[in-house]
Amino acid sequence: FAICGGFARASVAPIIKAPITNYISSFLYENCSSITPDTAIDELPTLLKISAAVFNIDIYSLTSSTDGDIISPIVAELSEPMIYVIAVIISFVIVYFIGRLLFSLALFIVDVFVKGGLLGQVNKTLGIIFGTCLAFIGAWAFAGFVEFILNTPLFASSEAVDSFRGGLLYRFFNSFSPIELLLSF
Repeated sequence: FAICGGFARASVAPIIKAPITNYISSFLYENCSSITPDTAIDELPTLLKISAAVFNIDIYSLTSSTDGDIISPIVAELSEPMIYVIAVIISFVIVYFIGRLLFSLALFIVDVFVKGGLLGQVNKTLGIIFGTCLAFIGAWAFAGFVEFILNTPLFASSEAVDSFRGGLLYRFFNSFSPIELLLSF
């Protein structure tokens, strides 16, 4: 987000400025050539009216200050903000994919260095420790959730719930609840 604004002004906006300005200008000259200062607000296409409202551009003051060609100041004033918005969108996509590519490359380089030797062994050991801890916490949460669900009024009168004892791990995880452990300190 921080980079795409500057990237848009520096590289994308100069590239797309001429085509967008020419397109808006040719569209207005072909379809709205009879615009006068009095009818400019009514005869402009809806998208340009919305753009003028969003970017706080007063069309009436633009058209009233010109004597001859009304379309040129409208195009000049309305094209700049539209070009910037389009350039920011394009630059965000470009910066996102370049950033993602560079991040993948950096992770690949780190992975190459960490795979072998002492760092690889430390990485594997920490992976086993963290994986075991996460599996323990996940099993504990699952057992607590099942116990909670089985004790809701929906299942309270069911014979299958009363006869359910669970396996060794289920009984182990239910015997030590997290709240009970926190309160025991």
